[in-house]
Amino acid sequence: MAAVVHLRTKLFCWLILGTLSVFFAEVAGGSAPFPFYDAWGLYAVLPLYTLHIVFLAFAVMRPARRVPFTALFCAGAVFGLYEAYITKVIWDPTWGEKGLAVGGVYVAQTAMLVLYWHPFMAFLAPLLAGELLLTSSSETLEALPAFLGRAMRTRRVFIAVVAAAVFIGVSKAVNSPTPLAALASILSSAAVPGLLVFLWLRAPGGAQRAGLTLRDLLPDGRQGLVIGVLLAAFTVATGLLIRSEAMPRTIVPHLSVWALYALFCGLAVGVLLRAARRDSAAPYAATPAAALPARGRLMAAAAVFVASLAAVSAALSPFKAAAGALAMAAGLAGMAAGLAITVAAMVAVIRRS
Repeated sequence: MAAVVHLRTKLFCWLILGTLSVFFAEVAGGSAPFPFYDAWGLYAVLPLYTLHIVFLAFAVMRPARRVPFTALFCAGAVFGLYEAYITKVIWDPTWGEKGLAVGGVYVAQTAMLVLYWHPFMAFLAPLLAGELLLTSSSETLEALPAFLGRAMRTRRVFIAVVAAAVFIGVSKAVNSPTPLAALASILSSAAVPGLLVFLWLRAPGGAQRAGLTLRDLLPDGRQGLVIGVLLAAFTVATGLLIRSEAMPRTIVPHLSVWALYALFCGLAVGVLLRAARRDSAAPYAATPAAALPARGRLMAAAAVFVASLAAVSAALSPFKAAAGALAMAAGLAGMAAGLAITVAAMVAVIRRS
């Protein structure tokens, strides 16, 4: 039975998840170097990411069953589709060569954002970090591919976070004008979720908060409905206010985006139903505390990740051509991984029938 959790405790957790999502998706990639220190970041970027990560985590984890990795990925892909109606980047790119468009959506930008960046950086990474640092559960960790889960439970976590920092840091280097700018952006922005995590664990009531599970801290049904309405209203408002001139005036580009929403929502539901059928003998039970990675080691790994990300992005910042080539390779690898996971989800859904 889920614990009764005060709304203020949930709001605190949701804020931390939102700041982690902003850090991984916007700061680490260089799109928004100082989102916690300007009005645009506080009034637009932070609400956007917070509403998305909380609502999608609620939606995909609401069934009382173990959540497959493919379902989490598909929820992250849905996250990435905000780049249609809010930023319009899928329809009218603001970066990179526009290249090939199919059905009114640009293939390269859509693949980068929907198959790679947002599923991993805006959703999976912050949800994993938030659950492991804030709670007593490890459901997101259990959903990861086995080799990643094993690494997170041992000292190999330090190798994993350094490798991740290198993989991500090349993009930050491309988008940072100077090494000092890269350092200032990463260190000052990481301080915000870092301070909030510290307060969560060390402020009065920290032991009780850290003893909760992620499911305890996600919205209940009524709260999830409210957040869904807020997210819809936010999408409509920002869709009208941000680059309204880039909104397609014909139906085909909208149909293409609706088809992508239907695809990834349908895949998420399908793999969840398959998991429910497979695990029908018993509902999901939280992982015992003894099986969790040591929080102290995870905190140290988080610090190593931030330091490595800052070092890599600062070191490569003066070498734009090399950083750009590495970022392109990383992006292609990420898109290939995302496509493979999407195909795996399709296969799982087909086998269910």
